[in-house]
Amino acid sequence: MEEIVFSVDLGGSSLRFAVFDLKGQCLDLKQVPSHLLQDPLDLVRHLQDLAYLFLKKFSKNQLLAFNLGVPGLVDLEGQVLASPHFPQWQNFPLRQQLEKALAIPFELDNDANQAALGEAFFGLAKEWKDFVLIQIGTGLGAGIVLDQKIYRGPQGLAGEVGHMTIEKSGAPGALGIRGTLESLCSLSGLRDQIHEMLRANPRLGWEAWVDSPQLPEILAQRAREGCEISQNLWKNLGSSLACGIANLVHSLGLFYFAIGGGLSGAWDCFEAPLQEELQERLYPCLSPKVQVEKSALGDQAGLLGGLAKALASSQP
Repeated sequence: MEEIVFSVDLGGSSLRFAVFDLKGQCLDLKQVPSHLLQDPLDLVRHLQDLAYLFLKKFSKNQLLAFNLGVPGLVDLEGQVLASPHFPQWQNFPLRQQLEKALAIPFELDNDANQAALGEAFFGLAKEWKDFVLIQIGTGLGAGIVLDQKIYRGPQGLAGEVGHMTIEKSGAPGALGIRGTLESLCSLSGLRDQIHEMLRANPRLGWEAWVDSPQLPEILAQRAREGCEISQNLWKNLGSSLACGIANLVHSLGLFYFAIGGGLSGAWDCFEAPLQEELQERLYPCLSPKVQVEKSALGDQAGLLGGLAKALASSQP
């Protein structure tokens, strides 16, 4: 009987629940909009419903592993201490609640950590022993990999690089902290910047699509077509991201970085300003060693990370 893996990736836009075989083929996939999951108990109910739905289609005896990646501070006990884009989740005992709801074993992790495992097993980082995956989507998070293992820190909370301060007097981010990397380099950050521009210049005419889920694609296409305002938004994102990467290089001594998440689809719009700014922010002797590349998996890294974790755990 063919073994399968359940893999869940929850982001700011949607929850995706995939069923993989051990060869990496996606056998089934369901999605739930994230706005339906603001109450953490709704998340538990949807996961329970989807798990039971798939267990009707596949046998429970086939299930090798069930891995979930969720955004925010997830401690070693499986409690969500904070999740900026899901404010009702604060101090929610997610693992405990899921154990009550699900009759099958599962593993819970931060979404960026799970995505980093996907990149390590299936993406461009297969040849990298130590690296950082920076996930840019609705928010910004990172998975830090040392010696091919996730670095979690003593409380399991490492990798929240989106909340490092880049501009002391910058705009407040999701937690109200000013000038964070996430407030400058994320979908929510781009959206906030555009709303600020619209308040200053209502004639800009971007109201129709600024809150659209397709904002990154629209903004990228406009930049490619020569829209100077769009180009400047991506330029600022790239240069701000470079500052964050330089901080990680100097503090962690790591040289390899993969850029993933939904906004990595616009890599061609911000790669050049990122690389240019990065050269100005690094020790000259370190600059030739640092490699920053677009993730090979894009927004699929989280789902494939759930599979990667299962494969790694099953190896003797």
